[in-house]
Amino acid sequence: MRLRNFSVTNYRSFKDSQKIEFSDGPKNVTAIYGPNGAGKTNLFKAMMFYRDFIRMSTRFEGQVMRYEDFLLSTSAGKNPTCFEAEMENDDKVYRYGFSLLLGAVKDEYLKVRNKKDSSFETVFRRNSMNKEDRYAEKGFSNDLLRRTRPDALVLTKAWEDNNKYAKDVFDWLNNFNLISGEQLTALTAKKTMEDSAFKQKVLELLRSADMSIQDLVVSTVELPEKFYKDLPFTEEFKANMDRKSYEVSTLHVIHDENGVVSGVKKFDLAAHESTGTKRFFDMAYPLLDTIENGKILYIDEFENNLHPVECKLLAKLFEDQNNSKKAQLIVNTHCTQLQNQLGKENIRFVSKNHNEESKIETAPNYIRNDDVSIERKYNKGLLGATPNVRL
Repeated sequence: MRLRNFSVTNYRSFKDSQKIEFSDGPKNVTAIYGPNGAGKTNLFKAMMFYRDFIRMSTRFEGQVMRYEDFLLSTSAGKNPTCFEAEMENDDKVYRYGFSLLLGAVKDEYLKVRNKKDSSFETVFRRNSMNKEDRYAEKGFSNDLLRRTRPDALVLTKAWEDNNKYAKDVFDWLNNFNLISGEQLTALTAKKTMEDSAFKQKVLELLRSADMSIQDLVVSTVELPEKFYKDLPFTEEFKANMDRKSYEVSTLHVIHDENGVVSGVKKFDLAAHESTGTKRFFDMAYPLLDTIENGKILYIDEFENNLHPVECKLLAKLFEDQNNSKKAQLIVNTHCTQLQNQLGKENIRFVSKNHNEESKIETAPNYIRNDDVSIERKYNKGLLGATPNVRL
């Protein structure tokens, strides 16, 4: 599974249509660079909205769809907000897009082709479903359109009807994960406790980053009943919540005065380990799960609390020799040390023009694919997408 490209129009800092193509080479990583405030996180949020709105659009009845159009223009609120992605799933490529305006779906469409073909076949187009019957044989009939609310997606409704095309798209979406600064300790801890093979992979990852952790011990703590009773959720929702908290300990060796190992000491991960070590542990589950199952992972602020050498290590995990299922990693980052390792074809830039509109660009044509000095040129401002700092 791969994300081939993504387009966004009139969303937050993106005014005109902007398209990002993702690399498909042996590195399997696309690194996105740009100054603070350029729009990298807005691109991340656009993809998250795209994924989550498709999966949940039929649940928004009576609620406001939470998206923001470009506000720094006299045309604000007048033009549709649009999203489109090309998704590779086994032997098929799907192109699905939709547009929103004034709380309603203005249009949507789904196209498909075989990977070996060059042209797409239209599975359905929302604005034509009430005029044409040719989509009905694929399960996108006029009746389906009538049963879809104006603020919901036909594709979501089709998935509820077990439509095979919608199911393919949803299967892909379920393998597209986006993570930002949220705590992921529980995910890694739970998997570490349940799966000894996974635990060994986490330990190997920590050791490869020069962290002197000999072993991991994970235990569970049942949270008090009063904690759940006071939560502002429905009883049905609270009944399905995991009522366990995970405590993670790391084991370090103790040496005597002669430097001889004399025992081990247990440290609490949260209290005694560095912020970088904790983040490394937290990211272990999404990274290893992505590689093991051939998924797509998009990380915002990739380098937070990580040394540049550790960033390079994590990116190297996705190279073909370590990544038989060609899992895909996308990162927003300021870690320029990755640039020479990844090469021109795996780098994208986001910057703003004088109207504060975000633009997506590739490396300039004069940069060779085998250039080993991309980082130096970027830091000198020769490639653009750097902050215009005045001292």
